[in-house]
Amino acid sequence: MYAAIFRYNEGGPVAAVEKALLGTLIMAPYLRLGAAVGAMTPAHFSNPDNAAIFRSVMKLRRPETVLVLADLDANGPPAGATGGWASLLSEALGEALVDDEAVDDAAAVIREASVKRSREARMRRLA
Repeated sequence: MYAAIFRYNEGGPVAAVEKALLGTLIMAPYLRLGAAVGAMTPAHFSNPDNAAIFRSVMKLRRPETVLVLADLDANGPPAGATGGWASLLSEALGEALVDDEAVDDAAAVIREASVKRSREARMRRLA
């Protein structure tokens, strides 16, 4: 997860941070209970597929991979991925890092990126 945060800070995509956080929340669901994650909403995510995964992970009492996959499949295919939900979850789990501080840092990065996108959208509308 820290590698994704580092890449984001160097100009990389926030979607990689989102994936790492999602994988971590599936592997260690107790980390959903922290204030940083609790303050997040699907709207903070830059990618609609990542937002859908987050919604599912937060909604399920026990967000085990197979249950998250079933929940996502029940709501239709992913918007942007060609490999389906299973592929997206596999990618997220591959980036996971079970670390309380990393989760808080990733949540902060995702929220900051969301604010930046909102600000940029307002500026474009006003220009």
